[in-house]
Amino acid sequence: MNNKHLSTMLLNEIEDKLKDLYTGSEIIRLTNNYAEEIGKEVTYHVVGYNSKKEILAQNIADLGYEGQIGFFREIQKLTAVKEDEALVAQINDLLPNDNSANQKARDDIDTILSKYPSNVIKTWHDAANFYDQEDYRNSLDSIRLTLELVVREILNNGKSIEHQTKEMGKYLESRGISKEFRNLFFRVLDMYNKIQNDFAKHSTPDGLEVSEIRFLMNQAVIILKFLDECR
Repeated sequence: MNNKHLSTMLLNEIEDKLKDLYTGSEIIRLTNNYAEEIGKEVTYHVVGYNSKKEILAQNIADLGYEGQIGFFREIQKLTAVKEDEALVAQINDLLPNDNSANQKARDDIDTILSKYPSNVIKTWHDAANFYDQEDYRNSLDSIRLTLELVVREILNNGKSIEHQTKEMGKYLESRGISKEFRNLFFRVLDMYNKIQNDFAKHSTPDGLEVSEIRFLMNQAVIILKFLDECR
């Protein structure tokens, strides 16, 4: 018997917010469509005399534990939900962490960025949340901005990342980084910037596969870790 369940208190709060975002008919459509996709049967198929909260709570309960997880992952992609940052955060808290290694990596970056002004770590959190919602354009924009803000803080200027080569070269040299490794670092950074400019900064990244987007995110994380180790 599967005794797994989502937090009742948090689930109730999320349902209260969702019922205010959608009409009864929209709630019926959302829950019924997803139930059909996963082969589940839900209680309510029409609004009738039932409240939106009653319909939403019962139909979500009918999905079962795994179905509820999938439902909320899909709900996170909806525009009305994505526009409510507090609701997105609550849904993230509700859902189980399926990838402890990924969470540890994110926690490591949190630790590194905690040394910087609060807007830096907020931008990083935006990047991670956008990625989880499959909003890859905004995810790539946010991770790029995170990197740019970190470099500005390190070099104490307001230049864009493309115009930091001279100052960054001097900085790395002052930290004892060899010329060969500095050249390697700048080749990686230049390629990262080029791909970002070509595919993400000026358009939606339709030309990139998810694996390539993940690679770009990981490259930014590697750069952030390297800069932190140089401090």
